[in-house]
Amino acid sequence: PYRDMVLANLSRLKVVWLTLWDDVEQDGDVVMVKSGGYQTVVPIEHTPRRIAVPLSDTGRIELVGVRDGGGGITVACSDRNGVMLPLPVLAEGQSIPLGVR
Repeated sequence: PYRDMVLANLSRLKVVWLTLWDDVEQDGDVVMVKSGGYQTVVPIEHTPRRIAVPLSDTGRIELVGVRDGGGGITVACSDRNGVMLPLPVLAEGQSIPLGVR
């Protein structure tokens, strides 16, 4: 019964790809990606990093500033078509929601 419950929940899980990078200066910035109980810490570098994120029922992913390497946490992300989405410079502890369709 437990195995069946886990498999049923996994079949309803929606996973999206999120691409993050530092669009200003690679200086050690770090963010946390949170969604529906899932969270992971991501160091931000010039090279885009693509991560799989389980999408919550709200359709929102939250980015939280963890470490500022200097000058604010500069992070960029792109949508599934590779179009860069403008994001504000974050402070440590500041969060911004990302709506996903």
